[in-house]
Amino acid sequence: MRAELEPADTRLVEIRPRRVGEPGESFDLGEIKVTPAQVEVRGPRSAVSTLEYVWTEPVDVTDRTESFEKRVQLRIDN
Repeated sequence: MRAELEPADTRLVEIRPRRVGEPGESFDLGEIKVTPAQVEVRGPRSAVSTLEYVWTEPVDVTDRTESFEKRVQLRIDN
């Protein structure tokens, strides 16, 4: 086994919402506001330096007819 080490780095990146589905009939999806708008990530410098944003887990808006809030996890997709 070979373990390669490199310097760590920290950086603030944007959080982007990911949604799936379509709202109920006669409704359109308005603004999706993410709070906080950014998150601090830490990791190997080579990975952190190229990371521009992270996604929320998918939020299903299928057949929704009212505004709502939801606590979601964050994901890093390659």
